[in-house]
Amino acid sequence: YDHYTFAKTLFDSKEYSRCAFILQKQTKPSTMDKKCLFVEYYALFLSGEQQKQQEVLEYSLNNSSSTTATGVGTNANAHHQMIHQQRNQQKHHNQTQNKYLRTILNDLKTLHTLDQMDSYLYYLFGVILKEMEMKSKALDCFIKSVNYEPLMWGSWLEIVYILIDLMQDTTQNDNQSTLMSNTFKKFKSILKQHWMMKVFKSRLQLETLSSQGSFTQLDLDDGNENQTFNLIQDLCSQFPNSNYLYSQLAMLSYHQQDFQQAQEYFEHIKKKDPFRLEFLDTYSNILYVREEKAELSKLAHELHSIDKYRVETCCVIGNYYSLRGDHEKAVLYFKRALSLDPKYLSAWTLMGHEYIEMKNTKAAVNAYRSAVEIQSTDYRAWYGLGQTYEMLDMSDYALYYYSKSCSLRPYDGRMWSALANCYESLEQFDDALKCYQRAYDNRGEQLSTLLKMANIFRRLDQNDRAVELYSKCL
Repeated sequence: YDHYTFAKTLFDSKEYSRCAFILQKQTKPSTMDKKCLFVEYYALFLSGEQQKQQEVLEYSLNNSSSTTATGVGTNANAHHQMIHQQRNQQKHHNQTQNKYLRTILNDLKTLHTLDQMDSYLYYLFGVILKEMEMKSKALDCFIKSVNYEPLMWGSWLEIVYILIDLMQDTTQNDNQSTLMSNTFKKFKSILKQHWMMKVFKSRLQLETLSSQGSFTQLDLDDGNENQTFNLIQDLCSQFPNSNYLYSQLAMLSYHQQDFQQAQEYFEHIKKKDPFRLEFLDTYSNILYVREEKAELSKLAHELHSIDKYRVETCCVIGNYYSLRGDHEKAVLYFKRALSLDPKYLSAWTLMGHEYIEMKNTKAAVNAYRSAVEIQSTDYRAWYGLGQTYEMLDMSDYALYYYSKSCSLRPYDGRMWSALANCYESLEQFDDALKCYQRAYDNRGEQLSTLLKMANIFRRLDQNDRAVELYSKCL
């Protein structure tokens, strides 16, 4: 117990290598307490992650180009040189692997063979397999983890994220239904009746809505916004004091772009628990979009006084400076957020937006690419890359990234409108018209979309179609 307490203290202090060493020398893995084993292997994994990040950072610094911080210029050769450098950095990043993965994996396989696993060890097994791009096997481990312990929230979240990734690889509805059906068969029957299953389903639907712009079919009565809302409301009736559940209602409204309703939910949560910081970065996004500068300033000061070293605090302050037009300070705070959590997705995408405002296209591309590395289903980052290359007059590259954002958000008119603009700039008018039609069908900017379609028909001398669309604009 003394060794475990000491090791856990080292773990909490982020002295991961030392923590793993203290536990390693105690006994063999097959006879060690499972709690100690988990802390040892998890510390070893995090130590490897630290070393990997340092190696990637050193490579990036040693191979950075001589371009200034203000941008890459307008020269086409400079643009292509930037892309070549970024590809080299991406290749090096992909080849850099946590050096302890194989050791941990082999030990966990041994424990699995000896039937000495528990919920936490299966969770770590899944993390290792996911890191090694074995997502289907990782999914099985996370499912075994929650079958052992239904309250293992970390495993539930990983199941959500892997399913989102796998759904992107199986875009057709039939394939997605098969994926969901096969996944749910692996849960123990008693677990399907557990209240955590409802929490999991609601989170999965929200993440699907965020990444795809639509819900997914989980059971016969799932798959639309009313069912998801009712699912969360039902949980709220069971747990009326759960601010997490109310935050999920807020996130549901946010993803449906009902910002007024989302703001009301967040204000309700803040009154109940004024020191709660979770999801307040999203609340600041709402205040930003609604241009409520005074409220955003108030929120930034409140969070700074509560905990200035939380990623949410840095993100909120960054949004405040962005709304003020002080983009350099905004970037500074988004960087602070990333120094606290390098995998904090929102900070990467928001920082990319700020670099776009500063016309620093190289830095913007790096920020968006970092977001994509963390979560390949983040449509905002793909869309941002499209915007950046469009600014550089590199329409072929922009076309690729806009197409990717459309595949991730097929029901979002904004994605199709951007892709249509790109096709139009390349004078591929047939493809542009198809995309504008998709944008119009998915409630894009209706009037401007009709005008753009009419202008194309006019350029193609199809005046009857042009007149028809112009008439709709009156």
